[in-house]
Amino acid sequence: MIPLLLSAIAIASYLIGNINAVHIVSRIFRRQLPDFSGERAMAEINRVFGTPGIVAATVVDAAKTVVAVLLGGLVLHEGSLISYMAVGRCFAAFCVLLGHCWPVFHRFRGGRGGVVAMAAMFCVHFPLAVLIALIFAGVTWASKYMAVGTLTAAALSPLAVWIEYGGLCALLALFSVLVIFFTHRRSIVNLLRRREPKLNLQRDLSMKFEEEDF
Repeated sequence: MIPLLLSAIAIASYLIGNINAVHIVSRIFRRQLPDFSGERAMAEINRVFGTPGIVAATVVDAAKTVVAVLLGGLVLHEGSLISYMAVGRCFAAFCVLLGHCWPVFHRFRGGRGGVVAMAAMFCVHFPLAVLIALIFAGVTWASKYMAVGTLTAAALSPLAVWIEYGGLCALLALFSVLVIFFTHRRSIVNLLRRREPKLNLQRDLSMKFEEEDF
């Protein structure tokens, strides 16, 4: 039974992850955009709709993650004799992240998963997610590199999950972290070469969306 439930969670979460924020934002603002995906998606939304568009796209990505993760926990909780809600949520988080980063309906060109990963963490364990978010904000502010904050927060997530839920959930969280590191590989190389642009908190943050996708 559990393998069937996991298969259902995997398929459903991956397909939910395929939901394209560009299409949703276009409908919200009633202005059609080309089928942008990948690293140009957020840049195009920012160019056409500005900050309201970025906020709307972020909400869409967070909302689809919440739906997938909560659904995954519910399926594995109700469909098995023992409650595996945390495992279901962590597994769904990994699968929706895969769908967001490599959507089959958009030629496997998706985002980098930062918003999805953070939203999933809030669904898995809210207090731990608040701590991780504070670490992200602190490291980003101290280093002036958003990528450093993102990668640091991601790297600490499996440890936090392991303390609360044990090894299996931590392993699933580790898989998600590996995805985040892979999608941020260009930023990692730029950091090592000292070519990553610093985040100037006094400037308009919209400039960041011309350089990277979340």
